[in-house]
Amino acid sequence: MSIEQYLNEYPALQSQLPGDNQPWLQVIRQEALAAFTERGFPSLREEDWRYTKLSALEKRVFQPLQATAI
Repeated sequence: MSIEQYLNEYPALQSQLPGDNQPWLQVIRQEALAAFTERGFPSLREEDWRYTKLSALEKRVFQPLQATAI
């Protein structure tokens, strides 16, 4: 899934995320989304991700889970 697909799907999911009514959490999520938009997936050039190959995750399409009542 491309970065653009994640960015396009996020607004529809945002209101379903736990803590969506918490302004401080919304700020953190927006900052994280902006960082992801700028940087994309981590690469092997980044020290913390040097031994983690993410190429398979970038190619896979994930479907978000819907919240269910227990």
